[in-house]
Amino acid sequence: PHRLWAGRQNAAPIGLPEAGRLSRGIVEDGKVEIDWPAGAADGGSDGPELSREAMKLLLNLVVLGLESLPRGGRLGVALDHSSGCEITVSAAGEGAALREESAGAIAGEIDLEALTARSVQGYFVSYLAKALGGAPDVGASAPDTLTLRVRLPG
Repeated sequence: PHRLWAGRQNAAPIGLPEAGRLSRGIVEDGKVEIDWPAGAADGGSDGPELSREAMKLLLNLVVLGLESLPRGGRLGVALDHSSGCEITVSAAGEGAALREESAGAIAGEIDLEALTARSVQGYFVSYLAKALGGAPDVGASAPDTLTLRVRLPG
């Protein structure tokens, strides 16, 4: 399996089934459904393992995606290992949009002293992505669809 290493090299990697279980726990209110990578959603062992830091990044992207769906919708999680690792969370639903505070924090346009409950997730995504050697990218791929992506080196 692929591994995304960062931080403490001796920390045990986390399998995608565990990350999927945690993500489903985050969105369990029923307004939002989550699509998880094939093989990992059903407890399969195929696919990458994630360092603890990469799993934190993935889970924070899921939280940001959830926050961007005020009327519910669908989250999609995808991992691409063709060159390094690309983590993508897409949020699709009526009025899907990233909060202004979160967008500013992801872009690094906020001081630590100015962090609030509404901006801390964006800041943490940016911080973790940079610590792992990547950078977050936010875009609207279609109307009512938001894409949160981080490309990490291999």
